[in-house]
Amino acid sequence: MLTAHGANSKRNPSFNGFFGLANIYIHMEIRKRELDGKFLLASKAALRGHRVMLGYLHNLLSKDLLTPGIFHDKSLTPRPKKFNLLRKARAAGHAYTSIDEEHGLLQKDYDIFAGQRYSAETIDLASAVMFWGAHDHGFIAAKYPEQAHKLHPTGNPRADLWRPEMAEVFRQDLAVRRPFILLSSNLGSIFGQRPIGEIVAHMREGYFKGAEDETEFNIYKMHAYSTLLGGEYVRALRRLALTFPDVDFVLRPHPIENPATWKSLIGDYKNIIVTNAGSVTPWIRQCTAIIHNGCTTAMEAVMSGIPVLTYTPIVDQNAEFYFPNLLGKRVNDLPSLIESVGQVLTSTSIATSSGEDLRVLGERFANADGTLAADRIVDVWDSVAQPQHTSNSFWKQGRLPFFKAMGDFLDIYRVATPQVLKLLQAKKIPVLPQKFDVWTQAQLDSLQDRFSRQFPEFRQLKVTQIAPRICTFERAQPASAGAP
Repeated sequence: MLTAHGANSKRNPSFNGFFGLANIYIHMEIRKRELDGKFLLASKAALRGHRVMLGYLHNLLSKDLLTPGIFHDKSLTPRPKKFNLLRKARAAGHAYTSIDEEHGLLQKDYDIFAGQRYSAETIDLASAVMFWGAHDHGFIAAKYPEQAHKLHPTGNPRADLWRPEMAEVFRQDLAVRRPFILLSSNLGSIFGQRPIGEIVAHMREGYFKGAEDETEFNIYKMHAYSTLLGGEYVRALRRLALTFPDVDFVLRPHPIENPATWKSLIGDYKNIIVTNAGSVTPWIRQCTAIIHNGCTTAMEAVMSGIPVLTYTPIVDQNAEFYFPNLLGKRVNDLPSLIESVGQVLTSTSIATSSGEDLRVLGERFANADGTLAADRIVDVWDSVAQPQHTSNSFWKQGRLPFFKAMGDFLDIYRVATPQVLKLLQAKKIPVLPQKFDVWTQAQLDSLQDRFSRQFPEFRQLKVTQIAPRICTFERAQPASAGAP
């Protein structure tokens, strides 16, 4: 029994008295969005002695290859595939927990998002549901009062990384000159990886209620608005690049957007860089200021103490994202944007963050200060852990399955095929999955090293890649007495 585990139970009144060490499975859908936060979460859990598997895990769960444990998902969307997964998990003896990574915090109200992402049945099938803060937790608690005991406003570890004390974790070299201005896109539309027809067809299963559901037709409105706004972004980028030739302007597309589309539309400018490689956080931490419209990165920038310019050349209160556009200095036209960028570059009149910005952030983020969300989530896992969740192996047969999960086979196929075609000098080479490009052991080691700057105790952990999109976390066993 670990001291930290026992001490933790004292500050968690819902702790159920189980002191075993559980198998914890943390599912990840989009690597660029989730890896850093879930790496922190997995490390915190492993440091308490739990055994943690992190990565794309739905295939392993659906094929019942995992020994019973705590399975942590990225949503509780009431769709047939999710219902099947939840029921399989419960039948196999897993506790099922979740926090919605889409979060729904950009809109003024939470009701439309909640209707798409939760239902009484999915919450009933879950063991615990975590939330980003008072805004989303309060709405769901009021909507499903009979399930209130399962709902926890823990915050999300992604927001832990926005806090000022995490700056050292993201100190790394970037392929850019200094100073640079970051433009963050959250547009989709013509810049997206998938056409609108494919998006609507995908959402028809489980998201729309009937042939005239306004949710569907709002997608068309958002698509049109985002396309027009994207045109203004292109215009602004070109003008800024010409006005400030000694400054780099880095456009960061959303993970669902195609950088190649942005590059072709912007044209060739030496001081415009389009990249969505890796996590956005190092770019936010090191930029002189961020320009955005309706993007989560504005929240991260405010919490990190970075100046925010909210660029709104097209005003549509029915289409734009309400909450992030409350933050920073609102700029409504291109001449004002150029003036504001000039002020930022000369360090005049643009504050890093206002008290009002920090206050409104606190309304939607439980972990803007105080205890980290990662610690709070592990507290909840401690409260739902049961003796059957403890095992010496992650695998039901006591060993790593060999090509039993088709998803793992496809991962290996996707990694190997481009390499073979490159050797054969093929003209057309397939790309890796956009939501989750594979990692290497060296990348995981580098991430552990960076987190260890802030959390030296993380050096006690053994982080091991076991598949192209899966790794495990365990406490390294101390050397026995008298060992060389």
